[in-house]
Amino acid sequence: MKRRVLAAFRLSVLAAAAGCAAPRQTKPPSPPPVPPPGPIAIPGRPVRPPMAAVPPAAQSLVRSAKAYIGMREPKDAPTDGPDFVRRVFAQNGIPLPRKTEELSLLGQRVASAEELRSGDVVFLSESPSSRMIDRVGIYLSDGVFIHFVNPSVGVVEESLDTEFYRRRYLTARRIIP
Repeated sequence: MKRRVLAAFRLSVLAAAAGCAAPRQTKPPSPPPVPPPGPIAIPGRPVRPPMAAVPPAAQSLVRSAKAYIGMREPKDAPTDGPDFVRRVFAQNGIPLPRKTEELSLLGQRVASAEELRSGDVVFLSESPSSRMIDRVGIYLSDGVFIHFVNPSVGVVEESLDTEFYRRRYLTARRIIP
């Protein structure tokens, strides 16, 4: 009987030792957590709410506006900011006045820069202390707008979130509902 108990004990010790020597199976590392959908905070940049679906008319405006980037043909290139905005809207079947003052009265006023949507017309001043409209452009998305700088530079995309434009932003109008 002692031999059986001793043999059983030896077998259990050997089995335990064999289990320790076997390679351990490890789980693969789990992937990093996926952040929840919504706006992402970037230091120094205001958090904008998620954009609603961009209307087809606004998408068309944005495409038309971007087509002017790099354009160097004098007969096709805009002469100034209001001309650029007027041409883009006209290409999309929306006639606009030539003068900035008249343009600034059209459509619906956008309450703040955080509420801008693609296709909104933005108005800026040349000086941070001025309330006079000197520059006009079209809001694209994610804090970026497109505007005509001058004949030698042409049309460019720039961020409204820079200190320069944040201090010069005056208002915006929503012409496309």
